Amino acid sequence: SSPQTFSYQIEYTYVVGDKGFQSDQVKRVNKKSAHRHRIEKYVERYPVGKATEAFVDPNDPTKVVLEHDTRAVLYTIWFPGLFVVAGMGIAVASVRGGRSR
Repeated sequence: SSPQTFSYQIEYTYVVGDKGFQSDQVKRVNKKSAHRHRIEKYVERYPVGKATEAFVDPNDPTKVVLEHDTRAVLYTIWFPGLFVVAGMGIAVASVRGGRSR
């Protein structure tokens, strides 16, 4: 009874120094979607034979991705949350009657 989801598998080879490697990791967490056309459109960005840059961990060349994940979502959650938490702290302090001496 689960909805159908679509994913992709993009395999590529890359060279670090004089050694060749193979991977299928496009992002740290690869995309899935319930909409097939979204996945197909995404896969079109990497046609067979396309040369592109890959981001390789200099300490471990087997760790590679074709795209960096953005952390913008994390910042849009925690930064406003900071104001919410501070506001709740101020509200609690005002209900308690402020500072006691």
